[in-house]
Amino acid sequence: MLALRLTSRILHRPATVPVAQQLLHKTCKRSFADNMANSGTVEKPVEKALIAKLTETFRPTYLEVINESHMHNVPEGSESHFKVVVVSDKFEEQNLITRHRMVHETLKNELCSAIHALSIQARTPVQWENDPSLSKSPPCAGGMAYEAKKNQDST
Repeated sequence: MLALRLTSRILHRPATVPVAQQLLHKTCKRSFADNMANSGTVEKPVEKALIAKLTETFRPTYLEVINESHMHNVPEGSESHFKVVVVSDKFEEQNLITRHRMVHETLKNELCSAIHALSIQARTPVQWENDPSLSKSPPCAGGMAYEAKKNQDST
């Protein structure tokens, strides 16, 4: 049975952007800025896509998709910063890096267009049963405002 919880409450895990994801963003046809400009046009399309793809690929026993965009310097209603908690038998005997790669592969289109930051907790059912807690996400480092100030200071 799938336990699915959608929330914008603050559940946190330290997030880092792997080099592979940074390279992926540079090669995508549609930019993050393009997505931000169109962020309010449809109700939660990115969240819905994440749920559908993660459910189809991993058949999770537990899935939580958390939009953490409100914690960052982005327009209201944005869908740019997410945390996903995926509990699936498909992670059995896979190390953490492989699990993250599996999730990245599943969400590669969203990582190219809509998602600026993705925090992943990929666990087996036994791991989740033993410890269902989530780590805290880091605070916003400034995002767009930080970049604009940095560019202004350099001129």
